[in-house]
Amino acid sequence: MSFVGRVVIILFLLWGGGLFLFVKQEIRETGKRYREAVEEPLSDFSHLLAASVGSVSTKERLNLEPIRSAFEAAPLQPLQASIYRFRKTGFELVAYITDEMGIVIYDSRSGRDVGKDYSKWNDVYRTLRGTYGARSSVDDAENTPADIFFVASPIVVENSLRGVLAIGKPLTNTQSLITATRSTITQGALYTFVGLTLLTLLFAQLLQRPVRKLTRYARAVRDGENPVLPLFSLKELRSLAESLHEMRAALQGKLYIEKYVQTLTHELKSPLTGIKGALDILKEADSKEDRTKFLLNIETEADRIEKLTNNLLSLSALEVKNIPLTETIDIIDLLEDLLKQNAVRIIHKRLNIVKSFTQRTLKVVGNKFWLESALSNLLSNALDFSPYDAKIFISAVLVDRTIKIFIEDEGPGIPEWAFPKLFEKFFSLPRPDTNRKSSGLGLTIVKEVLTLHGGTVELSNRLEGGTKAVTTLPRAPHLN
Repeated sequence: MSFVGRVVIILFLLWGGGLFLFVKQEIRETGKRYREAVEEPLSDFSHLLAASVGSVSTKERLNLEPIRSAFEAAPLQPLQASIYRFRKTGFELVAYITDEMGIVIYDSRSGRDVGKDYSKWNDVYRTLRGTYGARSSVDDAENTPADIFFVASPIVVENSLRGVLAIGKPLTNTQSLITATRSTITQGALYTFVGLTLLTLLFAQLLQRPVRKLTRYARAVRDGENPVLPLFSLKELRSLAESLHEMRAALQGKLYIEKYVQTLTHELKSPLTGIKGALDILKEADSKEDRTKFLLNIETEADRIEKLTNNLLSLSALEVKNIPLTETIDIIDLLEDLLKQNAVRIIHKRLNIVKSFTQRTLKVVGNKFWLESALSNLLSNALDFSPYDAKIFISAVLVDRTIKIFIEDEGPGIPEWAFPKLFEKFFSLPRPDTNRKSSGLGLTIVKEVLTLHGGTVELSNRLEGGTKAVTTLPRAPHLN
């Protein structure tokens, strides 16, 4: 399971479990709170009625007429009360009175329990003994069982306990309120669950985004690409990204050195072998002509080593990418300068240069030295592979906001098998004139230079024969 998946599951367990326990506790407490709300005013009311009965009674006889009259008249009075969402339409209170022995002497429910012994009921039992008495029981009147809650108070006449008065209230409406409240709590919990689920999923997406960015960055580094370091606003993620970047730089630096030591050793082996062989033969050469020949061979191989070393240093500087790109360069002027620099080679091979420049202002922003080196490499390849008396086509055009430079020759073209290797280090095709290979770093340098300038280079074979090099560079921003 992924890290983000585990985090999401942990969050679900934490807040889901917490929400479940909270809702369970609230539902359990709801009934208690409503019953407390019913019991508290009933205790006041029973105390008031008990005091009323005691105030009109004597030690010899309890006067029940006032309370009897009140409970007979109350149900007859119209009652329409809107209590928030609850609508009350009838009088529900009931009452009974016992004597000091706990025998019922009055019952507002049509006198049905008069004469019964209530001395064992909790409300009467506790009140007769001077403590607070209350009870909840099932009322089976008229075959409609319902919970009814009673609170009792002592009837005191001239400081003497003469009986108990209990006020009861059916809990039918209260239970409806409890059920409605529990439903509201459950519904609220469901909405909260959905909301927290959406927030968790959103958090998972937000958490996955930087992880995915870092994963793409790591994979791109693994595949040998040069990805841009992702930016993060959170300090921890930014620190992690920077640490990965530093690790990448350290590893690449180590691999870079190892790779270049290996390739340089391999590439220097051939010219050094040639020099050593020439020196061995030179020691035994008798004629001036032989000595001159082998000295020339040594000079050629030494030049080859120097060119290889210089190209490697150039490529190293490019790959570090610590090169300023601040100059405004006119592409047409640059191409004209390159043709002048190669005028001798062009005349020697009797080449015909066909130029086509549709605009006179084609400028880019970059580094002139390196851009000139890249285009010089492409032009040099065209000159090397062109036969005598051939044509070289050079053109530059503006396409949208990019400048395209075409350098085409009429040479033998590129073998199909060689296309995947063209930009690899030290890969080179033999020149038609000398059958010798170059250092194999020219096109690698070209690609690095153009990548540095935000451009591209493509090589293909012309239908008419020969090779086409297409260079694309972004036009100078202030000219767009």
